[in-house]
Amino acid sequence: MQWLNEPAQWRADGGDISFVTGDRTDFWQRTFNDWRNDNGHFYHRHVTGDFTAEGIFSADYRSQYDQAGLMLRIGPHHWLKAGVEFAHGHAALSSVHTQAGFSDWAIAREVGVADLVHLRLTRKGEAVCVQYQAGDGFRTLRLCTMPGATTVTVGPMACSPIQGGMNVRFSEFKLGPAVDFASEV
Repeated sequence: MQWLNEPAQWRADGGDISFVTGDRTDFWQRTFNDWRNDNGHFYHRHVTGDFTAEGIFSADYRSQYDQAGLMLRIGPHHWLKAGVEFAHGHAALSSVHTQAGFSDWAIAREVGVADLVHLRLTRKGEAVCVQYQAGDGFRTLRLCTMPGATTVTVGPMACSPIQGGMNVRFSEFKLGPAVDFASEV
């Protein structure tokens, strides 16, 4: 695996990775405030074809828009990030989908700031399904399309758009065959 925007402090130990976010780091393109940023921390590998990526993560969210989760990336203007984002004093499951250089932001249910979150991202053809573990199964967070490339990059990501210093921990990141998410959407 390799970094896009390597953080100053990080450590990998087997399947676990921990790092500290830098100041004013983010992945965002133009929507609402015309802000363009492609300097978030992304620890990734290349994957061709259909797959499922999974990971368990936590962070000490404290500054506005602190975020951690998984990212699937075709390029700087075409990507998806999903996980937890801290906004207005609350941590919530969220996702951002960027196509043609414009980002959207979808916010889902609130989670505890200290919660461990198990996220699953599956790509089948041009469809991508993001799911989170809830109880004994997975619930869908987002279903979208990601056309344009057979090979993509995928892995853990985190950003601190306002103030860096967030400690992030990922464990059990793994890639495997695409799961059948159709019955869970």
